[in-house]
Amino acid sequence: MATSTIEISRGDIDDLHFEAGSLIVEHHCEVQRQAIVHALSPDWGFLERMENADRAYVLLAKDDDECIGYCLSLASPHINNKDQWQLVNEAIYVDPIYRRRGVGLALIRCMEEVADQMRAECVWRAPAYSLLDQVLCRRNQYNATHTTYTRAPSSD
Repeated sequence: MATSTIEISRGDIDDLHFEAGSLIVEHHCEVQRQAIVHALSPDWGFLERMENADRAYVLLAKDDDECIGYCLSLASPHINNKDQWQLVNEAIYVDPIYRRRGVGLALIRCMEEVADQMRAECVWRAPAYSLLDQVLCRRNQYNATHTTYTRAPSSD
């Protein structure tokens, strides 16, 4: 039986779009079963502009050459302190067959390194009771600071 090597590497928006595209669809379908979700229609132009301004950070997890997970975070100044930056996670996803093998934690740790290099706070949006929520609760560097509620727009 051949062993595989899982690697985490920095990618770009094109990599996210083309290498992780099927995972983005899987992620959307998984989230859609659990919450109110808009139609899947990423604004790739916006993400490329953020990347060109050094504000979009993509990490890809690969097993050999196959993309098995991704993480996308966007950097912005803190709303209450222009001198404090935040690296806010917009999406993290690992193919279900690779979960509970440390891939998600490796993506988290690598994104934390990016935040540390920027001297930015690392902010994660984790659905309540999700696997991400459980992982972040166990890491003593994090404090749960917000609860997010989502309401669909009225139809009238």
